[in-house]
Amino acid sequence: MLILPCRPGSLSCGSDKPSKSLVIRVHLVTSNNPRTAKYRYTVTGGRILGAGRDVKWDLSNASPGSYNVQAREVRNGRDLPGIQTATVVVASAQCICDCLNCPQIKIQTTKRSVSPGETFSVSASISGGSQDNPLTLNWTLSAGKIISGQSTAAILIKLAPDTKKTKVIVTLTLGGFDPVCSSVCPRSASLTIDLKTAL
Repeated sequence: MLILPCRPGSLSCGSDKPSKSLVIRVHLVTSNNPRTAKYRYTVTGGRILGAGRDVKWDLSNASPGSYNVQAREVRNGRDLPGIQTATVVVASAQCICDCLNCPQIKIQTTKRSVSPGETFSVSASISGGSQDNPLTLNWTLSAGKIISGQSTAAILIKLAPDTKKTKVIVTLTLGGFDPVCSSVCPRSASLTIDLKTAL
């Protein structure tokens, strides 16, 4: 397998590192005299460099995919029976170039202090990022219950009248990241809201 490099200035990650060269050697096995025999090559991608039974297959400009090379001996202008074939897979490297501009999460509320039994709202603004797929939002609470807005940028929270908590921690976690980006970009943000205690 050949691994394409990342764009200039970007970084690669993952277990499959970009190939040092996208030009591979092709050697034909033949019983004929290699000095007098001639060969014909057909490829589904890239190009053949050189002639004879030892040539190079240049896949530098190939897109990700599977490519075949076929080779056969030629005598007096005619193809001889028997075809030798080989297949090479070209794949893209895992790059974090598209994750360098990570989404920025900011959680806000109009009340930084609430009372047990109270209902209040919390919202989030998400900016930046370069995700091809839409992000998903998941809210979690250390106390209280989300009564509306889960999976959206604004939620309504209801606190139990008898809660013994002194703080409510509201956390928003983003999903839908590219697998590479998920290890690079921050995925969550939290906001702490104080609970008023009875005098």
